[in-house]
Amino acid sequence: MLILANNTQIDIELNQMNGLVPFHNTGQHMDFHFKLERAKGGYYFDQDNNLVPTEWFESTKTEEVVMAEEIHKKFVEILHPYHDLCAKLNLPKNKEGGMKYSAIYKMLDKKKPSYNPELESAIKIKILEFANKYGMGGYFEPEHINIDNDLEGFEGKKSQPPSLYNLLLKAAEMNEMLLSRKSYETVPPKLKDICNLYSMFMRPQLNGGLYMETTSIFATMYWGMAFTEYTYEVKECAYCQAPLLTDKRAKFCKAPRQCKNNFNNPNRKKKKESK
Repeated sequence: MLILANNTQIDIELNQMNGLVPFHNTGQHMDFHFKLERAKGGYYFDQDNNLVPTEWFESTKTEEVVMAEEIHKKFVEILHPYHDLCAKLNLPKNKEGGMKYSAIYKMLDKKKPSYNPELESAIKIKILEFANKYGMGGYFEPEHINIDNDLEGFEGKKSQPPSLYNLLLKAAEMNEMLLSRKSYETVPPKLKDICNLYSMFMRPQLNGGLYMETTSIFATMYWGMAFTEYTYEVKECAYCQAPLLTDKRAKFCKAPRQCKNNFNNPNRKKKKESK
Protein backbone atom coordinates (compact mmCIF):
# COMPACT_ATOMS: atom_id res chain seq x y z
CA MET A 1 0.00 0.00 0.00
CA LEU A 2 1.27 3.46 -0.91
CA ILE A 3 0.96 6.12 1.79
CA LEU A 4 1.33 9.83 1.07
CA ALA A 5 3.19 11.80 3.69
CA ASN A 6 2.41 15.40 4.54
CA ASN A 7 5.76 16.62 3.21
CA THR A 8 5.46 15.02 -0.23
CA GLN A 9 7.44 16.90 -2.89
CA ILE A 10 7.12 15.90 -6.54
CA ASP A 11 8.80 16.50 -9.88
CA ILE A 12 6.66 15.45 -12.85
CA GLU A 13 7.17 14.16 -16.34
CA LEU A 14 4.44 12.87 -18.66
CA ASN A 15 5.06 10.19 -21.26
CA GLN A 16 2.14 10.27 -23.69
CA MET A 17 3.48 7.44 -25.83
CA ASN A 18 3.31 4.44 -23.48
CA GLY A 19 0.73 5.54 -20.93
CA LEU A 20 3.21 5.55 -18.05
CA VAL A 21 3.42 8.57 -15.78
CA PRO A 22 6.77 8.72 -13.95
CA PHE A 23 6.76 10.50 -10.57
CA HIS A 24 9.93 11.46 -8.73
CA ASN A 25 9.31 11.75 -5.00
CA THR A 26 12.14 12.62 -2.57
CA GLY A 27 14.75 11.02 -4.82
CA GLN A 28 12.74 7.87 -5.59
CA HIS A 29 11.20 6.99 -8.95
CA MET A 30 7.83 5.33 -9.51
CA ASP A 31 5.80 4.88 -12.67
CA PHE A 32 2.01 4.86 -12.75
CA HIS A 33 -0.01 3.24 -15.52
CA PHE A 34 -3.54 4.57 -15.84
CA LYS A 35 -5.34 1.80 -17.73
CA LEU A 36 -8.86 3.06 -18.23
CA GLU A 37 -11.94 1.45 -19.75
CA ARG A 38 -14.97 2.91 -21.49
CA ALA A 39 -18.23 1.46 -22.75
CA LYS A 40 -17.93 0.56 -26.44
CA GLY A 41 -21.25 2.15 -27.27
CA GLY A 42 -20.68 5.25 -25.18
CA TYR A 43 -22.96 6.56 -22.42
CA TYR A 44 -26.29 8.31 -22.00
CA PHE A 45 -28.46 9.73 -19.21
CA ASP A 46 -31.58 7.75 -18.31
CA GLN A 47 -34.86 9.28 -17.10
CA ASP A 48 -33.49 9.49 -13.54
CA ASN A 49 -30.35 11.29 -14.77
CA ASN A 50 -28.11 8.30 -14.05
CA LEU A 51 -25.15 7.91 -16.39
CA VAL A 52 -25.65 4.57 -18.13
CA PRO A 53 -23.47 2.65 -20.64
CA THR A 54 -25.20 2.01 -23.95
CA GLU A 55 -26.05 -1.67 -24.46
CA TRP A 56 -23.47 -3.22 -26.81
CA PHE A 57 -24.15 -6.16 -29.11
CA GLU A 58 -20.79 -7.90 -28.55
CA SER A 59 -19.93 -10.02 -25.53
CA THR A 60 -17.08 -7.66 -24.63
CA LYS A 61 -18.82 -4.46 -23.57
CA THR A 62 -15.82 -2.24 -22.87
CA GLU A 63 -12.62 -1.15 -24.58
CA GLU A 64 -9.32 -0.05 -23.11
CA VAL A 65 -8.35 3.60 -23.08
CA VAL A 66 -4.77 4.26 -22.01
CA MET A 67 -4.29 7.91 -21.12
CA ALA A 68 -1.20 9.46 -19.56
CA GLU A 69 -2.55 12.88 -18.81
CA GLU A 70 -4.12 14.87 -16.01
CA ILE A 71 -7.73 13.97 -16.74
CA HIS A 72 -9.02 15.60 -13.55
CA LYS A 73 -8.48 18.88 -15.41
CA LYS A 74 -11.03 17.72 -17.98
CA PHE A 75 -13.41 16.36 -15.35
CA VAL A 76 -13.78 19.65 -13.46
CA GLU A 77 -14.75 21.29 -16.76
CA ILE A 78 -18.21 19.76 -16.36
CA LEU A 79 -18.81 22.74 -14.03
CA HIS A 80 -17.95 25.31 -16.69
CA PRO A 81 -21.59 25.91 -17.76
CA TYR A 82 -22.44 26.75 -14.15
CA HIS A 83 -19.39 29.01 -13.80
CA ASP A 84 -20.42 30.85 -16.96
CA LEU A 85 -24.00 31.28 -15.75
CA CYS A 86 -22.86 32.60 -12.35
CA ALA A 87 -20.58 35.12 -14.05
CA LYS A 88 -23.28 36.21 -16.49
CA LEU A 89 -25.92 36.68 -13.77
CA ASN A 90 -23.42 37.94 -11.19
CA LEU A 91 -24.72 35.44 -8.64
CA PRO A 92 -23.61 35.85 -4.99
CA LYS A 93 -20.42 34.19 -3.79
CA ASN A 94 -19.84 32.22 -0.60
CA LYS A 95 -18.50 33.76 2.63
CA GLU A 96 -14.90 33.19 1.51
CA GLY A 97 -15.55 34.97 -1.79
CA GLY A 98 -15.44 31.79 -3.83
CA MET A 99 -17.89 29.91 -6.00
CA LYS A 100 -21.18 28.94 -4.34
CA TYR A 101 -22.05 25.46 -5.61
CA SER A 102 -25.17 24.83 -3.55
CA ALA A 103 -27.35 26.81 -5.97
CA ILE A 104 -26.58 24.48 -8.86
CA TYR A 105 -28.75 21.68 -7.47
CA LYS A 106 -31.79 23.96 -7.19
CA MET A 107 -31.26 24.93 -10.83
CA LEU A 108 -31.28 21.25 -11.79
CA ASP A 109 -34.38 20.36 -9.76
CA LYS A 110 -37.41 20.27 -12.07
CA LYS A 111 -39.71 20.86 -9.09
CA LYS A 112 -38.07 24.19 -8.25
CA PRO A 113 -39.00 27.50 -9.91
CA SER A 114 -35.28 28.11 -10.48
CA TYR A 115 -34.97 24.99 -12.70
CA ASN A 116 -32.78 25.77 -15.71
CA PRO A 117 -33.12 23.22 -18.56
CA GLU A 118 -30.41 24.95 -20.63
CA LEU A 119 -27.93 24.57 -17.77
CA GLU A 120 -28.87 20.90 -17.32
CA SER A 121 -28.40 20.22 -21.03
CA ALA A 122 -25.03 22.00 -21.16
CA ILE A 123 -23.67 20.11 -18.13
CA LYS A 124 -24.86 16.78 -19.51
CA ILE A 125 -23.05 17.48 -22.78
CA LYS A 126 -19.81 18.15 -20.86
CA ILE A 127 -20.19 14.96 -18.81
CA LEU A 128 -20.87 12.85 -21.90
CA GLU A 129 -17.87 14.35 -23.68
CA PHE A 130 -15.68 13.33 -20.76
CA ALA A 131 -17.19 9.85 -20.31
CA ASN A 132 -17.14 8.99 -24.01
CA LYS A 133 -13.45 9.91 -24.24
CA TYR A 134 -12.06 8.58 -20.95
CA GLY A 135 -14.77 6.16 -19.83
CA MET A 136 -16.27 5.81 -16.37
CA GLY A 137 -15.06 2.30 -15.70
CA GLY A 138 -13.31 0.74 -12.77
CA TYR A 139 -14.15 -2.40 -10.82
CA PHE A 140 -17.69 -1.76 -12.01
CA GLU A 141 -18.87 -0.37 -15.32
CA PRO A 142 -19.55 2.38 -14.73
CA GLU A 143 -17.62 2.86 -11.49
CA HIS A 144 -19.80 3.59 -8.49
CA ILE A 145 -19.48 6.75 -6.41
CA ASN A 146 -19.48 7.10 -2.65
CA ILE A 147 -20.09 10.67 -1.60
CA ASP A 148 -18.21 10.33 1.72
CA ASN A 149 -15.03 8.93 0.09
CA ASP A 150 -14.99 5.90 2.37
CA LEU A 151 -15.87 3.11 -0.07
CA GLU A 152 -15.36 4.86 -3.38
CA GLY A 153 -15.90 2.60 -6.37
CA PHE A 154 -17.43 -0.28 -4.44
CA GLU A 155 -21.00 -1.32 -4.97
CA GLY A 156 -22.83 -1.33 -1.67
CA LYS A 157 -25.30 0.49 0.55
CA LYS A 158 -23.37 3.75 0.52
CA SER A 159 -22.32 3.78 -3.11
CA GLN A 160 -24.33 5.10 -6.02
CA PRO A 161 -24.14 4.68 -9.78
CA PRO A 162 -22.79 7.85 -11.38
CA SER A 163 -25.46 10.45 -12.02
CA LEU A 164 -25.73 14.07 -13.03
CA TYR A 165 -25.86 15.06 -9.36
CA ASN A 166 -23.13 13.00 -7.71
CA LEU A 167 -20.71 13.67 -10.58
CA LEU A 168 -21.26 17.39 -10.01
CA LEU A 169 -20.63 16.86 -6.29
CA LYS A 170 -17.32 15.18 -7.11
CA ALA A 171 -16.31 17.92 -9.54
CA ALA A 172 -17.14 20.64 -6.98
CA GLU A 173 -15.14 18.75 -4.33
CA MET A 174 -12.15 18.53 -6.69
CA ASN A 175 -12.41 22.24 -7.48
CA GLU A 176 -12.32 23.10 -3.79
CA MET A 177 -9.28 20.88 -3.21
CA LEU A 178 -7.51 22.41 -6.20
CA LEU A 179 -8.02 25.90 -4.83
CA SER A 180 -7.24 25.01 -1.21
CA ARG A 181 -3.69 23.83 -1.86
CA LYS A 182 -1.28 26.56 -0.90
CA SER A 183 2.06 24.82 -1.44
CA TYR A 184 3.30 22.27 -3.97
CA GLU A 185 5.46 20.74 -1.24
CA THR A 186 2.46 19.25 0.59
CA VAL A 187 -0.63 17.30 -0.38
CA PRO A 188 -3.75 18.64 1.40
CA PRO A 189 -4.93 16.30 4.20
CA LYS A 190 -8.28 15.56 2.54
CA LEU A 191 -6.67 14.67 -0.79
CA LYS A 192 -3.99 12.62 0.99
CA ASP A 193 -6.68 10.59 2.79
CA ILE A 194 -8.59 9.99 -0.44
CA CYS A 195 -5.42 8.86 -2.23
CA ASN A 196 -4.56 6.49 0.62
CA LEU A 197 -8.04 5.02 0.30
CA TYR A 198 -7.48 4.61 -3.42
CA SER A 199 -4.23 2.72 -2.87
CA MET A 200 -6.43 -0.40 -2.74
CA PHE A 201 -7.04 0.15 -6.46
CA MET A 202 -3.29 0.25 -7.22
CA ARG A 203 -1.64 -2.99 -8.36
CA PRO A 204 2.14 -3.41 -8.64
CA GLN A 205 3.15 -4.70 -12.08
CA LEU A 206 6.54 -5.87 -13.36
CA ASN A 207 7.06 -5.45 -17.10
CA GLY A 208 10.39 -3.93 -18.09
CA GLY A 209 10.41 -2.27 -14.69
CA LEU A 210 8.16 -1.88 -11.68
CA TYR A 211 5.08 0.33 -11.93
CA MET A 212 1.71 0.75 -10.26
CA GLU A 213 -1.36 0.18 -12.41
CA THR A 214 -5.00 1.12 -11.93
CA THR A 215 -8.19 0.78 -13.98
CA SER A 216 -10.18 3.07 -11.67
CA ILE A 217 -11.24 6.37 -13.23
CA PHE A 218 -11.42 8.05 -9.83
CA ALA A 219 -8.07 6.66 -8.66
CA THR A 220 -6.60 8.08 -11.85
CA MET A 221 -8.05 11.51 -11.17
CA TYR A 222 -7.24 11.75 -7.45
CA TRP A 223 -3.70 10.41 -7.76
CA GLY A 224 -3.21 12.67 -10.77
CA MET A 225 -4.30 15.62 -8.64
CA ALA A 226 -1.85 14.68 -5.90
CA PHE A 227 1.19 14.11 -8.12
CA THR A 228 0.88 16.22 -11.25
CA GLU A 229 -0.59 19.48 -10.07
CA TYR A 230 0.23 22.54 -8.02
CA THR A 231 3.76 23.63 -8.76
CA TYR A 232 2.21 26.94 -7.72
CA GLU A 233 -0.86 28.15 -5.87
CA VAL A 234 -3.94 27.58 -8.04
CA LYS A 235 -5.91 30.76 -8.78
CA GLU A 236 -9.44 31.36 -9.99
CA CYS A 237 -10.36 32.77 -13.38
CA ALA A 238 -11.01 36.50 -13.03
CA TYR A 239 -14.29 36.11 -14.92
CA CYS A 240 -15.90 32.74 -14.12
CA GLN A 241 -13.93 31.67 -10.99
CA ALA A 242 -13.04 28.25 -12.40
CA PRO A 243 -9.62 26.99 -11.23
CA LEU A 244 -6.81 28.00 -13.59
CA LEU A 245 -4.84 24.82 -14.21
CA THR A 246 -2.37 26.20 -16.73
CA ASP A 247 0.28 28.92 -16.60
CA LYS A 248 0.55 30.56 -13.18
CA ARG A 249 0.62 33.95 -14.94
CA ALA A 250 -2.80 33.37 -16.51
CA LYS A 251 -5.78 35.44 -15.35
CA PHE A 252 -8.46 33.79 -17.49
CA CYS A 253 -9.45 30.34 -18.78
CA LYS A 254 -7.77 29.26 -22.00
CA ALA A 255 -9.47 29.40 -25.40
CA PRO A 256 -11.86 28.22 -26.74
CA ARG A 257 -13.50 29.62 -23.58
CA GLN A 258 -14.29 33.32 -23.91
CA CYS A 259 -13.66 34.43 -20.32
CA LYS A 260 -11.18 37.17 -21.25
CA ASN A 261 -13.53 38.68 -23.85
CA ASN A 262 -16.55 38.38 -21.56
CA PHE A 263 -14.62 40.08 -18.77
CA ASN A 264 -13.37 42.93 -20.94
CA ASN A 265 -16.53 43.62 -22.95
CA PRO A 266 -18.51 45.14 -20.03
CA ASN A 267 -15.46 47.26 -19.21
CA ARG A 268 -15.37 48.55 -22.80
CA LYS A 269 -19.04 49.51 -22.60
CA LYS A 270 -18.43 51.48 -19.39
CA LYS A 271 -15.49 53.31 -21.00
CA LYS A 272 -17.62 54.28 -24.02
CA GLU A 273 -20.43 55.51 -21.79
CA SER A 274 -18.05 57.67 -19.79
CA LYS A 275 -16.72 59.46 -22.90
